[in-house]
Amino acid sequence: MQISLKRLLLAALLAAAGVASAQAADLPVKAPVYKAPALAVPPSWTGFYVGVNAGYGFGSVSDTMNVVPPIAGVPFNTLDASNDLNGFIGGGQIGYNYQITPNSWVAGIEADVQYTHFRGSDTINGIDPRVRIGGPFTYTQDQRVDWLATIRGRLGWTPGDHTFLFYATGGLAVGGVKASNSLSTTSLGATFTWTGDSSETRAGWTVGGGIEARIAQNWTAKVEYLFYDLGHLNVTGTSIPATAVVTNTDFEFRGNIVRAGLNYRF
Repeated sequence: MQISLKRLLLAALLAAAGVASAQAADLPVKAPVYKAPALAVPPSWTGFYVGVNAGYGFGSVSDTMNVVPPIAGVPFNTLDASNDLNGFIGGGQIGYNYQITPNSWVAGIEADVQYTHFRGSDTINGIDPRVRIGGPFTYTQDQRVDWLATIRGRLGWTPGDHTFLFYATGGLAVGGVKASNSLSTTSLGATFTWTGDSSETRAGWTVGGGIEARIAQNWTAKVEYLFYDLGHLNVTGTSIPATAVVTNTDFEFRGNIVRAGLNYRF
């Protein structure tokens, strides 16, 4: 009787375990929680940067020579001339950008110092038909820009993933300019030559725009155009042999710059 009771209890326990197992198998399985991946935030343009650049400058120098006081023996009283002013430009820049809004606008400031090999010269030969008394003349001129520096504001727009920055820029331009000229004329059987030269640091303005692109984690490359205007330079020429007549020439320096640059961003 005792053996039968033990067997009965064991059978009851096994049956209960089987029912519990079946009920557990019938319970619904909870699906795993799915978390959406975080959206990637486009890199910001905010921060300091330094870089180098090189390019080409092209433009012209216009000038007006006046003979003071006017004399009948000089084949002209006023001469207008101009010539090209072209050459290499290269240097470095430093700046700071601030991304105003997360998706688009960027403001900044940039300063650069450039070596410039802008050179131009010209020679004019002729006889002024307006004056009966007088002979042939030769007029030569030479101009150069030796260096150029700018401090400019920048305002740009960066679409999409912020890979590209399209910007406009403008501000102060300062440069070292030089000019010289010579006028030689034969009048009443005598030859007179007026020569003069001058060099100054001139301040003016510049405006332009460009495109900058991210090419690596901390590196960007840019292509930029600038128009510069350094104002006027006056050259006074005295004569050999000496006379009371002098020449005053007003040179006007302006031109264009196309350059490429590479920046490292901190």
